[in-house]
Amino acid sequence: GMARERAAGRAQSDFVAAVSHEFRSPLTSMSHIAEMLSSGRIADGDSRARAYDVLVRDTDRLRTLAEQLLEFGRFEAGGPVLRLERFDVAEALRAIVEDFRERVSRDGYTIEYDGPASSIWMQGDRAALALAVWNLVDNAMKYSIHAKTIWVCLRQTGAAAHVSVRDEGLGVPAKEQATIFRQFVRGEEAKSRRIRGTGIGLALVSHIVRAHGGDVSVQSEPGKGSTF
Repeated sequence: GMARERAAGRAQSDFVAAVSHEFRSPLTSMSHIAEMLSSGRIADGDSRARAYDVLVRDTDRLRTLAEQLLEFGRFEAGGPVLRLERFDVAEALRAIVEDFRERVSRDGYTIEYDGPASSIWMQGDRAALALAVWNLVDNAMKYSIHAKTIWVCLRQTGAAAHVSVRDEGLGVPAKEQATIFRQFVRGEEAKSRRIRGTGIGLALVSHIVRAHGGDVSVQSEPGKGSTF
């Protein structure tokens, strides 16, 4: 009991530190740029356009983080409050991939999408599922330090939709594979390499997928990459 409580307490304080860090870095950069823009120290058009780009990117990062925390809180507070609608998974996934592509192409990342041309209709919470897939692609990107291609694949198997997100990144050690879907757990490699993250991304993915009657798993080999 005591040891488990201590571990949980440590995970919780790691989480608070990680979240504070995640918020601090975009905020620092935003306040620095805002101050320079308002004092007229960024005068020429090019530098100003670049400054606005950074503002947009950082604002976006903060918004995503805030949404994740709120969504996570919602799930924690007594289970999912799904907003169910009938939607086309194939079309939703294509939209996520496109959106992601636009954001990350300037950082040299490529996202390959492989899915059916036809529709796959399902009853679900489109925004929550989009958040789950977004998290997996974002993760794949964070851990793909050298190999910058990510593969997103959609298949229909019987009455289920099967989504996989594959990378050739750092991979997940076997002993961590069982725990990475628990909240506040972050891998050793992520911590030692200071890869940004809060430890709620995969827990949130797991919550959302399970609330839809699905399940999530990982196949991975350190140094070879992962498939979620």
